[in-house]
Amino acid sequence: MTALSWFAIWFALEVGLFNPQMNLDKSYQDQMFYIQMQTRVYVADIFYVGGMIQTRIVPSDGDMIQFCPYSSLYLFEAGLDFDWLQIGFRHWCQHPSVVYGQVHHRDYEGGFEQLYVRFEGKAPLVKRERRGR
Repeated sequence: MTALSWFAIWFALEVGLFNPQMNLDKSYQDQMFYIQMQTRVYVADIFYVGGMIQTRIVPSDGDMIQFCPYSSLYLFEAGLDFDWLQIGFRHWCQHPSVVYGQVHHRDYEGGFEQLYVRFEGKAPLVKRERRGR
């Protein structure tokens, strides 16, 4: 096994929007968009360490052309991945964005940790044969 085959990098980029009625952060009721970047580094195809940042953005003064960061959600994670079984640690935290020296809100800020065991699998769907009439 070569040194390069001991390491692998996984990454994802996601963009989307929050429905204002479904938004858990009740301090902002208009349309809120987000951009999310996530990555993991795998060592020996078992151990991983990674992180994610999701920045929520809102229209600047109602302008749908310019946007302003609103808050950010962060994730740090590390663990073991055995294909169908994951054992790991996650730290989540959310912080308001400071734009031009002003904090948009302080209503929802903080974090928490998770120790977890996750079982994961995929089962193929079986196509039933139809009997002749």
